Amino acid sequence: MPKSELPVPYRSPWEQLRSDLGRDLPAVGSSVVLRLRELWRRNREGDLSVPGFWPGGWTPLFWPFMALLLLLSLVVLLRLPFQGQGRSAPAAVISTAGSSDALLSAAETAGLPKPTPLVAKSPAADQQAAQPLAAESLAVESAAIEPESLGEAVPQLDPLVALLQAKEGPALVASLHPLTHQGLLQLTPTAAFLALPSSQQQGQANQWQQQSQALGYDRLELRSAQGQLLGRSALLGGGMILWSTPLP
Repeated sequence: MPKSELPVPYRSPWEQLRSDLGRDLPAVGSSVVLRLRELWRRNREGDLSVPGFWPGGWTPLFWPFMALLLLLSLVVLLRLPFQGQGRSAPAAVISTAGSSDALLSAAETAGLPKPTPLVAKSPAADQQAAQPLAAESLAVESAAIEPESLGEAVPQLDPLVALLQAKEGPALVASLHPLTHQGLLQLTPTAAFLALPSSQQQGQANQWQQQSQALGYDRLELRSAQGQLLGRSALLGGGMILWSTPLP
């Protein structure tokens, strides 16, 4: 029985690959160099094929010219992404200008003073302008009710409260809290409304709902000063639903 060669000593595949590359790479490099020298010689002698339109006396220049053209094309393709990034700056300037125009139109719609354009000033001029600007901003904040979010413009509510008040008798609306992005108007009635009979409360609530819909609000909620739900718009049909016991 012949002698077995097992077990074979283990040899790492990476070590095997490194040894093979160290043995084969010089031969591959020499073959590539010889191939390039052969192509250079054949091109110099005019042995390589060229298109028919190329002048016969310039045959050795055709393939070097094509290699140069390919290199220039690669350089241009690599530079295109950087040129596109450089051209995006004017779009940002235009967008900023458009947002400034939008802010001016929003200020005119809400009845607020127009924002002052930004101009180059000295530090002394900035300090002199800071005091009147701060006083003006405090006056605007005191005249407006706190909005639900900073990005939402809330109209002045005093005319709205006056519009929803009863024409005769005591005041029935204590405060309003509009949620314009939800199409919801929250109304807090006064104690005089809660003292009315149930039929008069229902009629006044229905009238408030019609007025709120005319103002662009799809839903109306009546809430107490503590935030308890007293009534809301009916989900099906029309009119208001009032609770004798406030809901939390």
